[in-house]
Amino acid sequence: MKISKEGFDRFFEGVELRDVALPSTGEVFQMPLLGEKAVQMAAIFTASRPKVLDILPIGDFVPVLLPKERTLVAAVGIEYQKRNIPPYNEVLFVVPTFIGKDISPPTLEDMLKPDLGGATLFIRHIAVDTRMAMLLGNELLGYAKFIGDITFQDEPDGTRTCTLKDAGEEIFSFSVKPEASEFEYHRETMAVATYKNDKIYRLSYRTQSRRGVDMPPRGTIEFGPHPLGRILAGLDVSAQPIMILYSREFQLISDDRNLEVIEP
Repeated sequence: MKISKEGFDRFFEGVELRDVALPSTGEVFQMPLLGEKAVQMAAIFTASRPKVLDILPIGDFVPVLLPKERTLVAAVGIEYQKRNIPPYNEVLFVVPTFIGKDISPPTLEDMLKPDLGGATLFIRHIAVDTRMAMLLGNELLGYAKFIGDITFQDEPDGTRTCTLKDAGEEIFSFSVKPEASEFEYHRETMAVATYKNDKIYRLSYRTQSRRGVDMPPRGTIEFGPHPLGRILAGLDVSAQPIMILYSREFQLISDDRNLEVIEP
């Protein structure tokens, strides 16, 4: 949803913070988790739908249906510079889905609607680079985060590259080259889902950003030799993205009270 600069500046108005303890350690954090300043990059690719179905944990996750047995996947990198916990980096590999039994798959038209037309981003992999971000995300927000080595590299031509490694072995890297002469402020309510403990953990959260309009889809993705990278390499992901997103003014609000636990 397109918003004004004035609306963008009021994003955190009325947010009331509460102390919440981690079940495992008793450490106390403030909720909601606020992302006040961050740089976000994302690239959306096509992939083999049959192969993506093979890596989804249960049939309740229904991916986008495109012609020629293709679907959509996305890589997302976020450099959190100011939060109400110490800053950290985060990388995700996600699959847009509808959730349910005997449900029609989402379409490309759904993906272009506000809030992705009600679709949920199934998280295949999510990595962070601090212990605190991992514990808080896993215990309070329903994620299955792991610790990874995450780097962002900016080139003189504007290209930004995000690389994810585990113990020095590359899982994947992707890049975007944002080019825009016009910018807009947008706000969305997004939803992500993790499957663990034989349950679906679905978290909805609010985001907003200042981003370029009609950016050419310039970017790349490469998969490394790490076992997780080899799995993703087997999805027949397109060499070029069909869309990119980039914002140096990305914000979000994640509230544990918006976490649903669904029995499949």
